[in-house]
Amino acid sequence: MALVVYRRGGIEVAVGADGRARVAVEPPGEGGWTAELDPVAWPRVVAALAAEGVLEGTVGGEPSEPVVVDVPVPLLDLLAQAVATGVGPYVAHRRVRTEDGVRGEPGAAAFGEVRGVPAVAVGGRDRSFALYEVPGGTALGVSTAAGTAIRALALGQDSVAVAGDDHLVRVWDLGSGRQLPVRAGHGGRPVRSLACHGALVLSAGDGVRAWDGRSGAALGTLDHDSSAVCLVEAAGRRLIAMGTESGLVRLLDAASGRPVHVLGCGPGWVNAVAGGNGLVAAGGAGGVIRVWDAATGRELHELTGHAESVVGLAFAGAELASCALDGTVRIWAAGEQVRAWAIGDEWPTGLASGVLAGRPVLVTGGEQVQVWDPAGELLRALPLHATSVAVSAGEASGGLVAVGSAEGTVTVLDGDALVRERASEPRVRYERESGDGAVTALAFGADGLVSGTGDGAVRVHEPGSGEVAVVPTPHLGQVLALAFHDGLLVSGGMDRAVRVWDAATGLPLRRLLGPREGVTAVAVAEVDGRVVVAATGYDGDVRTWDAATGRPLLAIHDVHRGPGYALAFGAAGGRAVIASGGNDGRVPVLDARTGQEIVSLAPNPGTVLSLRLSGGTLLVGCDDGSVRRWSVPGGELLGEMRAPVLPLALTDGYAAGPDGLAAIGL
Repeated sequence: MALVVYRRGGIEVAVGADGRARVAVEPPGEGGWTAELDPVAWPRVVAALAAEGVLEGTVGGEPSEPVVVDVPVPLLDLLAQAVATGVGPYVAHRRVRTEDGVRGEPGAAAFGEVRGVPAVAVGGRDRSFALYEVPGGTALGVSTAAGTAIRALALGQDSVAVAGDDHLVRVWDLGSGRQLPVRAGHGGRPVRSLACHGALVLSAGDGVRAWDGRSGAALGTLDHDSSAVCLVEAAGRRLIAMGTESGLVRLLDAASGRPVHVLGCGPGWVNAVAGGNGLVAAGGAGGVIRVWDAATGRELHELTGHAESVVGLAFAGAELASCALDGTVRIWAAGEQVRAWAIGDEWPTGLASGVLAGRPVLVTGGEQVQVWDPAGELLRALPLHATSVAVSAGEASGGLVAVGSAEGTVTVLDGDALVRERASEPRVRYERESGDGAVTALAFGADGLVSGTGDGAVRVHEPGSGEVAVVPTPHLGQVLALAFHDGLLVSGGMDRAVRVWDAATGLPLRRLLGPREGVTAVAVAEVDGRVVVAATGYDGDVRTWDAATGRPLLAIHDVHRGPGYALAFGAAGGRAVIASGGNDGRVPVLDARTGQEIVSLAPNPGTVLSLRLSGGTLLVGCDDGSVRRWSVPGGELLGEMRAPVLPLALTDGYAAGPDGLAAIGL
């Protein structure tokens, strides 16, 4: 039983009678988790609390019930950041996720065609969907289990897509009944390590997953327990080394995926692995580093010297460099420590090696970015709080240093200039927002810079511009909106992302950063000869993009006083328009080219859930069950009625909701 629980916001640290500390985190609106703290973390929290007088008189003897203390100051700013967001030093391990937080009631419907027959797909509260013929309501086959509470559904040309609380988009080919492979990522948990070779990208967090860095295609899950990964060449073949939360290092053959060796690193978790010179090194809890011959699996060295957990390893020529939560960098050769120095930072977040301006360097991240000569000379210190760092590999990569931040920024610096021009301001090649939370891992590959985030996302950035080129991992929150158009599938969700997919293969084509507070509705149509994607969300804005290029077209703010929930493209008065509905009951009709409001259809009784724009009239479905028909652009109310089902989707003469299909006489 916990002796005392320290609480601040959504973070609780519980200290047991055994002196061990555990943390529980409940992010607002998301799934929470519990984890074990690294032993280095708790003494620092105690010191910070004692300095603030929080510990005085808290516990007298062993209480019969846990003492709960609401801490008026941060437990420790950096620790709170590291634990709550999964960034910074790896102080929270063996995470166990609690139930996901959810928004809204499940249920969705969509009209379309199945094998040339007008049809409707309806997703109910039982995690399944069914297809019905329109008109008549004859069932087209049996209900299909979707695997999640359905909150979004789209019906395309002989395809149906569903999505919901588990963050995944599932697509079925209705002709064959075959389901496309589901694109799963890291489940919202931090990506702690990345490795690249050619087009192969490996990401480690709650396990190791392999991706094609050019197409974004998922190549498979290699392990379910590892949080560190690297590649190493040994005896003429390439091996994948994976460090686990249970203190093991597993080696796989990269070509076949077959196990080669299982190596014991020691008690506790493995934070870092590195490969080079035919060797594999690993370190983590306890501060011990072990080195093996990668080809034979024979242990060569046990390296001791660090007083706390190792968080970074890198081979630099014939030497091995390491950094740890004791605030030191140590250099090892032939099993012996040859140099060591303090970096002036108690919480280093990682280490990378490379060659800049023709000389070997080490780069450490933490409270600042520091560039070191391997002899221990500080070459450059930058006031950038780095949650992750990477140095480009090889002369062809141009001598770059990448820095990730807790705020989600990826900054790429001219690394050669950092070393050559020490007195000048650092040259920034580009800076980009990740849009997916704190940046927790970075690696340079043949196809550009790869980043991983605290929310479990993996992104491949264009080498020259830093723009996101490939998005292997899927949504990082509930998916609330889906739409098909001519071979494309568009999805939107609580992670703010609007995703464009190839509907036939499931490969990602575009990732668009949507409304500030989550996407609730998407629509897609051809406007002026190009395919345009529109989205609205909890901020009440409407945004559009060119689907082929991802270029933003319109950002129309405060279309609704509150969330928007429905969108529809169409034509009115000889021009392309977008109709938008929300919880304020208004339905503004906007020019799809300029964003100018043409007419506002109001009042509608309650939150607008669905829209259907056709032939100069607009059908509006509301959460009180009412359906109204308006003329557009005239704005005249032509009729209204109460539908026998909740109108989640509308077509001429019919409404559909969780309870099925119903005729409407408007």
